[in-house]
Amino acid sequence: EVDIGESIGILEPVPFPYALSLGYNEPFNITVTVYYPNGTPVVDQTVSAYLVKDGSIYANLTLLMVKPGIYTTTYALLPPLPQGTYILEISSQYGEAYTYIYFGDMIFGGIITPVYDYLPSASPGNNITIFAEVLTPQFTGVFTSQVFASLISPKGKPIVNITLKPAPDIVLFGVFNLFFTYYGNLTVPNDVKPGFYNVIVYSETNSSLGVITGKFVTSLYISNYSLNVTVKVNPIAYEGQWLKIYANITYPNGTEVTEGSFTATIMPASLESEALVLGLEIGIPLQYNSTLNEWVGEFQVPSELQGSIYQGNTISWLSGPWAIFISGSAKSGQILFSNATYFYVEPYTYLGSKVNLNQNARSLPPLIAKVNKTTYVISNVYIGNLTVKGVTLELLNSRIGSITAIDSKVIIKDNEIGGSYIGIVSINSTLTILNSIISNVIYAFDQINSNITLINVNFKNVSEMSKVPPPTVTINVTNITIPEAVIQFTIFGEGLRIINVLMNGKPVHYFLTSGTENEIIIDIPFNASILPDGVYAFVFEISNGGLVYNETKDVINTYHQILSNEQVSVLKNEVSLLNASVSLERSEVISYKSAFYISSALAVIAIIIGVLGVIFIIRKR
Repeated sequence: EVDIGESIGILEPVPFPYALSLGYNEPFNITVTVYYPNGTPVVDQTVSAYLVKDGSIYANLTLLMVKPGIYTTTYALLPPLPQGTYILEISSQYGEAYTYIYFGDMIFGGIITPVYDYLPSASPGNNITIFAEVLTPQFTGVFTSQVFASLISPKGKPIVNITLKPAPDIVLFGVFNLFFTYYGNLTVPNDVKPGFYNVIVYSETNSSLGVITGKFVTSLYISNYSLNVTVKVNPIAYEGQWLKIYANITYPNGTEVTEGSFTATIMPASLESEALVLGLEIGIPLQYNSTLNEWVGEFQVPSELQGSIYQGNTISWLSGPWAIFISGSAKSGQILFSNATYFYVEPYTYLGSKVNLNQNARSLPPLIAKVNKTTYVISNVYIGNLTVKGVTLELLNSRIGSITAIDSKVIIKDNEIGGSYIGIVSINSTLTILNSIISNVIYAFDQINSNITLINVNFKNVSEMSKVPPPTVTINVTNITIPEAVIQFTIFGEGLRIINVLMNGKPVHYFLTSGTENEIIIDIPFNASILPDGVYAFVFEISNGGLVYNETKDVINTYHQILSNEQVSVLKNEVSLLNASVSLERSEVISYKSAFYISSALAVIAIIIGVLGVIFIIRKR
């Protein structure tokens, strides 16, 4: 500001809202300072004050000098002069100054639009909420005023009129407690044209000095349609992990929106109703990528270690479904407020895609506790690939993509491992895995010269147990038919070690015939004459590079059955011989009888013939 001539400064009144408003019959001082350019106070000069409203002068006042350079007077607005805003003009012989004075209800108001950003805006059919706090200069009217609101077109004509009602003492829209205010919802008509529209709030309050009125004006932009959006984000995330958000924003005709201002608001799904306000606090600005034809933003999921307004919350509170809202407006004013797009935050803190632990580690990521020089404890984290060398590690309640243990001792308890080519690589290490899941891997293990113990471990979507082929067992005989036999088993594999051998669930003694890392031959005596017939299951508990397998081979004892069959056969032969002997004797008896009968018959015939001969001779004589 540059003054040419006398310099006039207005000390009183201080205009609303920097001070209280003025009411009817309420005297107030008008005090100014008047100085020459060289700083000398002006004395004994005529200084006037004018109250101007809508181009008309409602008061013409003369200020009196109370001391050199200071002039003052007192005034009160009386009915039926209109209330509202007046221009206060101070004029001297060589200078002028201006301010404004407000008479009437003090109204503190605003509007809540679908997009709550630097440019309040809405589209036809959208609802907007209008709220206003009304106070008289005497601080009455909180619950006793009549309050109205109008949507005014760019040509100054009212389009929609509504009555505002006292707001209840509850949280509205999930965010705002508008108690002590008046509020109402206004629906933007479908036939309005794009442009800037005013929202005017009017009030009337009865007081001892008469009816006090007030007026509050704000604005919004109304576009002719809303924008469309498709949001892409990884469906699974971890606390502390950086996520990229991709939003493809288009006009209704499918044309890409390349200019405007858009924000991604990310929050727990339980706070969806607060999206309007949270967008102002934690909204992520999106930048248009012309190569992708998408608006892109980066967001770090809150964790115990960091998280803006969420920092300090527990892992369990931060985990669960989260929602993303895209809001903003295009260059030409079209607005966007998307529906929620969801992703799930797992209850683990993200420590990175790779973490290495060894005896010489000097700096450690957070949440990794160092018990002593070579012992570590990790819990409640996500690590893409964890490599440990020459240390002792206890890994608790975490999710790990893959683990590589070298010359280490690792206890893995209540973990989820997977999502990689090989779940666990163990080299010269001892691993104990309890109550854990290995999933979504091609190979669960790749082990060399290790000792791996599995207790209540579940495998899901695992193609092969190990990259090292499982051991195989061959047998020289499967059916025992002799009184005593030696069964020979040959075991093939890599880094072989026999832990135990059972026969029908009981330990059995065996002899090692020969053995290498890749082949072991053992002999097991089998006394078939003592053992009953039946199937004998030989179970071999074998460590194959550190991973334990149970291989079963069945042997059938049929010695007693064979022996019985042989004895029956001998008896059958003896019976056959006896039967043959009896048959021969029977034949001989029959032959003797036949000869006797024939001889007797011949004798009889001979006698008959003899008798006949004698008779014949006698007759002849």
